[in-house]
Amino acid sequence: MKCRYSSYMVVHRIGLNPLLRIEVEMDFREDFKTDHPLLVLPPAYKVELYEVTKDLKGQTPIGVIDQGTGEGAYLPKPASSTLRTSINVPVSKELIDKFNEIKRKGKLPAFYIHLELYTVYYEHGIPKPYTFSCEVWKPIHGRDKPLVVFSTDEIDLLMRDLKYVEVLRIEIPLPLKPEHVAQEKLVRCVKEIMVAKELLAKGDYPRVLHICRNIVMNYLTKKEDRSKLVEEITEYILSRVSETQKSVYENVLSSLGKTLYGLLQYLHKFIKEDTGKLIQNPLRADAEYAFYTLFSIVKYLADLSVER
Repeated sequence: MKCRYSSYMVVHRIGLNPLLRIEVEMDFREDFKTDHPLLVLPPAYKVELYEVTKDLKGQTPIGVIDQGTGEGAYLPKPASSTLRTSINVPVSKELIDKFNEIKRKGKLPAFYIHLELYTVYYEHGIPKPYTFSCEVWKPIHGRDKPLVVFSTDEIDLLMRDLKYVEVLRIEIPLPLKPEHVAQEKLVRCVKEIMVAKELLAKGDYPRVLHICRNIVMNYLTKKEDRSKLVEEITEYILSRVSETQKSVYENVLSSLGKTLYGLLQYLHKFIKEDTGKLIQNPLRADAEYAFYTLFSIVKYLADLSVER
């Protein structure tokens, strides 16, 4: 029996880590010379992560990343056709970090996939059990290897499919030396936003929400009334606009306070309000909503704080 890598796809799941679905082609044609039905029971598999040199001469095991049971199938003509099945590998933040770390070292990540299969071959209606053990092979650089090696281009495509590599260009004007406590608070907001940006790219969505919550509560809103901006920021911005525009910006800043309060209420659906503990894991969409909403507000306030 031979097992060959065919392709992969990323499956996104609500409330859970995405799956890397690896399609495998099983070939029994050397084992069965006549076409009688073959029942393939769900195979047991083990997936290990390896670090491979680009010339494919060196390989180092990193550790087991998943074990489980695959999909069973029915093959009516095992002597003349092949069977496709799939193996689902959960993609954790740790696995993504390891893939990117291996790439930064100038090497390639690879999966060593071992399958144990139990089958039943119905020859003339008589069931005959067969057991198979195999590794999944994949051609790379013109050679077959008993590893599913990801090339540099494949890693980039995989990161894109996993939505872990969006690059956000942040441009927020800030003074080289803060002149007022309001500007100091906004500088701190921007530094925290930059940390949240990196965490969003890595897929650490709970920490993104924690940072957004900290920015709103520690730098932007009043402790006694979270629907209002802190006085330092409000007063500083209003001091920089003309008298004819003051009433406009009073309303604008009041609206921003209410928006921040609404964002905070949203964040507290995932983070316990009084303790800051995580209640439930957010999706990427949840982290993006919180991040981009807060980023827009901080950028707007920073823009107003440096207007002349």
